Amino acid sequence: MKACIFALVLIAITWVALRYYTKHGERVVVPKVEGMTLDEAVSVLEESNLSYKLIDSTFVKGKNGLIYTQIPSDSSFVKSEREIYLKIYRTIPPQKPVRFKVGEPLEIAKTKILSKGFEIETKYQPGEFNNVVLGAYYGEKELKDGDLVGMGEKVRLIVSEKKSTKVALPDLYGMNLDEVKTALNALSLNLDYPLYDSSVISKGDTISSQVFKQMPKYDDGKKIRAGSTVNVWLKLGVEMPTEDQQNEEPK
Repeated sequence: MKACIFALVLIAITWVALRYYTKHGERVVVPKVEGMTLDEAVSVLEESNLSYKLIDSTFVKGKNGLIYTQIPSDSSFVKSEREIYLKIYRTIPPQKPVRFKVGEPLEIAKTKILSKGFEIETKYQPGEFNNVVLGAYYGEKELKDGDLVGMGEKVRLIVSEKKSTKVALPDLYGMNLDEVKTALNALSLNLDYPLYDSSVISKGDTISSQVFKQMPKYDDGKKIRAGSTVNVWLKLGVEMPTEDQQNEEPK
């Protein structure tokens, strides 16, 4: 009987010692790895004696390769060597088909292409009709309907316009960028990359800034070819002319 009790005590002591030396069941604090690259996250987790497993991924342009969710969340207590589940933004965008038909109206093609998550650039060339799709390109590659392109990439649509079509050049002075885009799109004119002066610093400034110069320069009654590109310069604090100034004869 004594031998049996001694054996049980010895087993208990051995089990406790093993738990102590192997740190089995030790609880550790989960570090924050959201916003890190996978390599950075793995290094941090290993320092805390934790492993990881990727369970999902998605693509968002500009966030390639960053962790966007971790389970359990940071500051949680878990057992040592526990797997932390990670969700990551893909490095390579998923491929999606570009859907368009040669000869279809521009607005229909734009709706289909934008719904797939692509960006669109339009380039006009003379044709028999206005705003009809003549073709599409990704970079220098000519696309066919259904060709695969990385999600979020820019597709260039070639659009026809009648050679004789001319539109009145709008006066963009004092408009913000959204108003400029609306005014030009309504007249089938293209906006070049907007330029800002030194007063525009933050993202909020770009939203509040207004046009103080445009090219071609506005003149009352001036017309330009549909599909032409218009340049604008923007800054903060543009002063709108008074009614008297607007009615002044140009010197």
